[in-house]
Amino acid sequence: MLAASHASSAPLPARRYSPNSPNLLPPSATYYHPRANESRCCQMLLHGLFVAFEDDFASSGVPCSENLRADGGRPFTHFISLSPRHKAPIAHTSDRRTGAQRLKLQLPQLYSLNPPTVEELEEKVAYAQAAAAAQGLVLTQDDYYDVVYDEGENSGHTGLEALQLLAARDFIYGSGLTADSEHVRVLVTTPRDHRTDAIAAVMGYLSLVLGCRVERVLRTQDNHPKVLAIWKDTISEECARFLEEVSHL
Repeated sequence: MLAASHASSAPLPARRYSPNSPNLLPPSATYYHPRANESRCCQMLLHGLFVAFEDDFASSGVPCSENLRADGGRPFTHFISLSPRHKAPIAHTSDRRTGAQRLKLQLPQLYSLNPPTVEELEEKVAYAQAAAAAQGLVLTQDDYYDVVYDEGENSGHTGLEALQLLAARDFIYGSGLTADSEHVRVLVTTPRDHRTDAIAAVMGYLSLVLGCRVERVLRTQDNHPKVLAIWKDTISEECARFLEEVSHL
């Protein structure tokens, strides 16, 4: 008993890391710490012009200050807020304390709180059948599911009206944003299921200042290595043509 007790009290040898030890991290292991607001995918599209997802807390309806910052840690001076919670299609506000300007654009609700009726579903399917027939196509069973359950986010079409797109273009242009501007920084925020609308909102301005057609601006953006994938391939060809028409108004 004494021998056993003495043996159990002896210090254990230090464990060393072995490549074959499945439960041990190597001494040089580094840990990844997410940056603040990283999930909002803030993306600079042009000097001084950014898009990002809105703060998840914003869906609660409780006002909160914007924590995102432009390059160099500088606060934004102009905001375009896209949201189905806004009460008017177009509204301008300003912050008396900071002088920040804000344009609010109301988005349509993508998801209905009430399930569609049989008549509404039949109407959607009939419309899709007619559109497919016009192109010499026939809807498959998978196509029917896409039609019935599609809520619009993956369609590549914007829910913003022409007047709203023009308001966004004029708001950014009127901010005084230029290629060498150091005092103007514009942020466009959108819910996570409205990526298409955020990109559509800035296309009129980008097409204007770059002197390029919307299709070319989109192609350049979608192929740019520094643009996050979440903001790429959001606009359909049909929507691009619509945005091009609006840009000439």
